[in-house]
Amino acid sequence: MATAFPDIQPTRRLFVHEKNSKQDFLVDNGAYCSSVPATAEEVKKGPINYLYAANSSPIRVYGERLMVFDFGFRRAMEAVVYATELEQPIMGADFLIKHKLSVNLYKKELKDEETKIKVKGTIKMVPAPQITTLDLSDSVTEILKKFPGITLATTVRK
Repeated sequence: MATAFPDIQPTRRLFVHEKNSKQDFLVDNGAYCSSVPATAEEVKKGPINYLYAANSSPIRVYGERLMVFDFGFRRAMEAVVYATELEQPIMGADFLIKHKLSVNLYKKELKDEETKIKVKGTIKMVPAPQITTLDLSDSVTEILKKFPGITLATTVRK
């Protein structure tokens, strides 16, 4: 189920524990979106789309899920995440921005900028591919890099 990224070197990464799923999430502010491992049932149906690692390796997406997370901030954090072939759950930039969380690798913590609550994490050495919605090896991507606003989702602000 996992995709190997042989050219990605191990690096120190922050992980925080999510209480509902009992899993450690990789905090990756370089990942455009958040993801969780797909279920066997989702995998049987086949991929519905692809994300791309920093090295342009495709990552199969099997669905989207609306989930409620509990990282210990004393408030529910809801988000739509991708169900992918990756075994490691990832908290991406989309989640960090939506929930106003800041990363402090030195202190090994996430801080909720709304409530000022801090949650301790752990640092692990892992290969950590960056996830993007673009195939970086594609010639069209070179054009899109010049106009990044084209690839951003449109949201309605309150």
